[in-house]
Amino acid sequence: MHPSSSPRTASRCPLSTAAKMEVVADYLETIVCRRESLQQRCQTTVYDARFELDVDVYDYLSRWLRYTRCDSDTLLVAVILMDRFRASSGIIMTQYNQHRILLSALLLSLKVALDPPHLYAQAHYANVGGVAVEELLRLERSFVQDCDWSFTVSPSQFDEFSRNFVRHIQKKMDGAESEGDVLSDFSSD
Repeated sequence: MHPSSSPRTASRCPLSTAAKMEVVADYLETIVCRRESLQQRCQTTVYDARFELDVDVYDYLSRWLRYTRCDSDTLLVAVILMDRFRASSGIIMTQYNQHRILLSALLLSLKVALDPPHLYAQAHYANVGGVAVEELLRLERSFVQDCDWSFTVSPSQFDEFSRNFVRHIQKKMDGAESEGDVLSDFSSD
């Protein structure tokens, strides 16, 4: 369940959309494995692209927000879903799969937030995400299975993640950008 009752409900997180996008980008930067030795041992998954995308996460999120009806709180729900994905799937996020995993989380968080009349066709989301429709359907199907079909986000879970986002921004502004700080900010346990 999305923490807001409709797409027009005021944001429950006090951060600006740009700040939320920056935090999501920081989160992914922190969890994405860039060590080739480890990546070579990783099994190829449906989320892996043949080539690393030449688009950073912040720009990818900007495009998503510009061309979908996604509100900034839906970004936080997507992070919660990615956190669940990581915990249940065991898949290591790399620069080759981070955009597709993010796309899957964004799409599912949007579908949870909006009623069907407010959604665009799958082809629109595929175009915005930079994948073919068939691939988007495959990604979505895999993501729901890898998350063990767990999409509900309680208001208390959302509020906890919102507080963690604010805390992360505050630490960043204070110059505390160590990897441990970022990871501990996003722990949903």
